[in-house]
Amino acid sequence: MRTRRRHAWCCLLLLAALALGACSDGDSDSDARPNTTTSSQPTPDTGSSTSVQGTQPPPLNTAGEDLNAVVRSIFEYRTWISRHPDPEAFKAIYSQECTCLANDQAKYADYVAKGQRWDDGGIVVLEVTEIRRVNENFVRMRVVTEHGPQRLVDASGNVVREGPGWKPFADVYELVRPAPGAPWKVSLIDNVGYLEGQGRP
Repeated sequence: MRTRRRHAWCCLLLLAALALGACSDGDSDSDARPNTTTSSQPTPDTGSSTSVQGTQPPPLNTAGEDLNAVVRSIFEYRTWISRHPDPEAFKAIYSQECTCLANDQAKYADYVAKGQRWDDGGIVVLEVTEIRRVNENFVRMRVVTEHGPQRLVDASGNVVREGPGWKPFADVYELVRPAPGAPWKVSLIDNVGYLEGQGRP
């Protein structure tokens, strides 16, 4: 009798273990499936405005005396150009005497020829400080920026090149305008370095 009872208890325990195992396997399969409410892809940082994502360039706010807004508008416009390469568009933010104009026009003409564009969060402006107002139409600004992972893609969206971006980095921007009330443009970009005093690689 005791043997039969032990056998029955063993059978019951075995059945319970199998049932528990089946439930555990089901939970594991559920955890392994992708969660449809979240994305495993990073969300791009689009900066201060989603207009950089559109096919039309964002409006330039580069006139007036709010130089913080002027600088941020220039960077927003630059981010738009990086996603929609147009060498001629740099004329709206760079003066003719800035070497940055010819350099970026040549670089982006190559992107256009190859059907490439940047598909990442773009440059993030962290800090804008006026260094010196030389005169009413010429000012030097210190601009601190950072950039997350960089991704250059082709016309089909395939990754051509990736980069690490950069940690907070300071540049000096010289802004000029022909007369008060006219739009400011960049006339010089001078790399200062990382905030720890290191140079950008």
